[in-house]
Amino acid sequence: MTGWKAVGVNDWPLLGFRYQHRLTPDRYGRPTIAAGSGVTLLAVSVIAATAPGDSVALLALALALLGLGWNFGLVSGTAIITDTVPLATRAKPQGTIDVSIAIAGATGGLASGLVVGTAGYPVLALAGGLLSLAILPAFAVGARNR
Repeated sequence: MTGWKAVGVNDWPLLGFRYQHRLTPDRYGRPTIAAGSGVTLLAVSVIAATAPGDSVALLALALALLGLGWNFGLVSGTAIITDTVPLATRAKPQGTIDVSIAIAGATGGLASGLVVGTAGYPVLALAGGLLSLAILPAFAVGARNR
């Protein structure tokens, strides 16, 4: 994909990332939005894995949902940390989490090229979807412990 199509498609995650303000953890609760992140990212993986390679519309939809799902996870996770860690000690866990997210992103970026090169894009998309569901058991355990 070249030219204006590539630029337009690359802007779609920003659309999903930016326009989620009506669906916030304060309105619907942190666990609900965090679980919504996992489900949204699973939907992204299915759309991306099954979309024809020349479908700009489906790729744009998947990218917009990727931005939305990522933002749901980031905002709800930050809110959960803010709620559970005392203010006096909050900086260290937040810094550790921020660095962990950056390392995971860099590692994922490097690994994704290897996966696409050896197994193909649908395998990468579905693996990402399975990883996005990792949050759901954590919330089930957390809800049971409350």
